[in-house]
Amino acid sequence: MLESTPISTDTILKPYMQDNKRHKAYSETCKIAQDLRIHSDGENAGDLVSERRPSESEEIKKYRAKIFVAITEPVVSRIITSLSKIRRSSDWSIKYDVSKFSKTIIDGETLQDYCEENYPGYESITKWTFDVLLKNYLVDPNSVLAVIHEPVSDITTYKEPIAIIFNSENVYDFVENKFTVLYSTDKCEYKLADNSTAYDGDVYYYIDATRVQRWEQTDAKKTMTLKWEYAHNQSKMPAFKLKGLFYKSLDNVNIFKSRINAIIPHLKEAVREYSDLQAGVVQSLHLQKWFYQSQKCSSCGSTGKLIVEGKTITCDKCKGSGYATTSPYDNIKIPLPEPGMQPVSMPPAGYIAMDTKIIEIQDARVDKHKYQALAAINMEFLAETPLNQSGVAKEVDRDELNTFVNSIAEDLISIMDKIYYFINEYRYFTLVHDKNVRKEMLPKIAVPQNYDLLSANYLLQELQAAKTAKINIVSQIALEVEFANKKFNNDPAVRDELKCVLELDPLPGLTDDEKLLRLQNDGIIRDDYVLSANINSFVKKAIEENKDFLSLNHIGKREFLQKYIDATLIFNSTSQQIINGVKITNGAPNLMEAMKGITGMIEIATAVSEGVLSMDGAILLASEKFGITTDQAKAQLKGVTIQKPAPPVPPVPPIPTPLPPVPPAK
Repeated sequence: MLESTPISTDTILKPYMQDNKRHKAYSETCKIAQDLRIHSDGENAGDLVSERRPSESEEIKKYRAKIFVAITEPVVSRIITSLSKIRRSSDWSIKYDVSKFSKTIIDGETLQDYCEENYPGYESITKWTFDVLLKNYLVDPNSVLAVIHEPVSDITTYKEPIAIIFNSENVYDFVENKFTVLYSTDKCEYKLADNSTAYDGDVYYYIDATRVQRWEQTDAKKTMTLKWEYAHNQSKMPAFKLKGLFYKSLDNVNIFKSRINAIIPHLKEAVREYSDLQAGVVQSLHLQKWFYQSQKCSSCGSTGKLIVEGKTITCDKCKGSGYATTSPYDNIKIPLPEPGMQPVSMPPAGYIAMDTKIIEIQDARVDKHKYQALAAINMEFLAETPLNQSGVAKEVDRDELNTFVNSIAEDLISIMDKIYYFINEYRYFTLVHDKNVRKEMLPKIAVPQNYDLLSANYLLQELQAAKTAKINIVSQIALEVEFANKKFNNDPAVRDELKCVLELDPLPGLTDDEKLLRLQNDGIIRDDYVLSANINSFVKKAIEENKDFLSLNHIGKREFLQKYIDATLIFNSTSQQIINGVKITNGAPNLMEAMKGITGMIEIATAVSEGVLSMDGAILLASEKFGITTDQAKAQLKGVTIQKPAPPVPPVPPIPTPLPPVPPAK
């Protein structure tokens, strides 16, 4: 507890509790959140369905409101689910420099231990961010996030701070970095006059630049008592707005709109028209009936009026018609003819047929509104509407999509950075006195640049379109790699093998006939032809033989596969020579003649010994010929040594001694 006298409840909470005091932007921030909650949580749509349509009866209006369903909730749910994939980005990372951790912190109590493994309720802050924070941030950008912990009595006990979000309707006041008054959804128990216990007591938090206080209701008169408080020892108030797109400012209160706010107009139209569509479908299924009405209203005696306390009012049973009502979707009642009038035609009742084409039009319009809502934030690929459906198709602008997602990722990481900062200060302020040392203990969170949001079906359509249009093969390979990442994301072994095949194939996109034709015309080298023709088996074999193969760079992988290429070329060449019975080396006897009567492994061993086959080629040949593993083949050829002598080097002739000079003739 603080030694200073706590601020009294009268000066803090009374104006907010009894006088309904709120900050100037309160109603506007609540409306911003409510406009999105209609679609995110399926809350009451209000005027969207309660307004009476032209020529609509009161019964139908009430019926529409009664059967309202949140048809737009799946749209927002898809957006949130898609954005939660930010943490699956290949370059998403939270990195700690363990060497910077203070040695005074005991094992298991470092910031990394607490935030990545032991965060209360969610194991890690990352999981809490995408399970709780993301939706609140998108729906209610004016929410306030406070990092709070309960007081600890023992100074040696590590505090356990948590992040709590207070939605706009519970933010009674907020001044940036000065103070905030927050109404908690927590409830406390208190005693009633008969000494029984109630459990619905109000809870408030007051946070300013120096302290955190929790106030709780203690009686039925809503008397508030300070439950606990502590000095937070932070350089700034441990409470801040989630924020989003800046909208406007009222005095010292900034108002923000959600980054997905652009979906609201289209989703509102979808809700309105779907409500009409529901009524239209019901009326089309249950046709309006007309009949000759003979049963008069017993309440008003068919006058349609009642006299109550001297005043004439409309009969509430027949609604002024004078005849008994028989259906909530009121029938058209035709009174029987009076004496002397023309007789009733037969049949005496029937149904009014309705044109159902408008139902089909309305149904398509609702889907179009939902599509346009997603298109407003460049996420139309999430729509159920087929990509190439006439009238609504629009190619995804990847740059715009990445920019939009990147802005959200930056906001989330900015919020996470603040949470990590406050938790770090709470836990280690008294233990690690040097502020710079505490700062170095904080993790580095990189803002991802590569986002895996597009669906596998969408990527497949893109790939098919690229192949049909015969765009550059490099672009096609990039699309295939992206498709492999998406399609086999949950099967890393298949995904990584497929990516490796796509990246190492030197002749991608060519058929076997096209590869052979280029080889025959000297358009490609034989090594590339062999690698491309055997790329799948070579990569699979390399992964089996070298556990680090996939971690090699492109050059390293190609060099590793080169031995398979060489072995294949030697195998094919030597095998053919053996079959044809031709001389293998200059000056050597015919191999088949020399080895007549000797078969199998002896032939291969002799070929290695004479320098005809390399050891790698021999191992591959033995493995293929006898159906054994390469390790078994190595064991069989283990003692073979190359005995082919090197050609003799001719002697170097001596340098002639110069002759003495000839004396001149006399």
